[in-house]
Amino acid sequence: KLSLGLIFAAVFAAATATAQSRVEVQQDARAYARIGKSAQILHETRGKPLTLKEAESAYAKGLFSASNDDVPNFGHLAPPTWIHLSIHNAEAAGPYRIYVAQGWTGRLEAWLRRPDGSVQTWHAGLRELPAKDLRPGVGFGFDTELQTGTSELFIRVNSNASAALDMRVVPMPLTAAMESRAEAWNGSVHGFLLALILTYALLWAALKD
Repeated sequence: KLSLGLIFAAVFAAATATAQSRVEVQQDARAYARIGKSAQILHETRGKPLTLKEAESAYAKGLFSASNDDVPNFGHLAPPTWIHLSIHNAEAAGPYRIYVAQGWTGRLEAWLRRPDGSVQTWHAGLRELPAKDLRPGVGFGFDTELQTGTSELFIRVNSNASAALDMRVVPMPLTAAMESRAEAWNGSVHGFLLALILTYALLWAALKD
């Protein structure tokens, strides 16, 4: 009886962990939530880049580690890093925007394996095409159609600067509102900083005189 109880406990724990690590696609404002804690992470060995097939094999062997952060952040000395996300869409297939990383990230590569086996690839970053798929105030993100079921997303990040993975999965009808709010917030911050700089400049000029 004790052994049976332990087996049930292990199965329950595994099921719970799977549920926690899977991103459930949302159709309302909950889609704006950051999903970094649902990610699995693997750092490459410098000088030994992994192919997608090798990264998938490493994931299957359990070599990826769970993220503890809503926004995983890798410093400028971090080696190239792989991120995995399981994205589950319980609704009908539809258009989505998957936000990946902040706009100063050097190089991003992504592979989305859909339930039907098809794979969408995506490349972006400052060292690729700086303006490609860069969403003002939010960062780099790509458009896709998420089929019903679970899609597997692998991302490879290679950046000389620090890389902040501000990841979200947002239905296309909700993207405009989120991006306009982010752009307005950035505008307010920049306006405040400019006003502060001008204030200090005037103060310095007054003291100099």
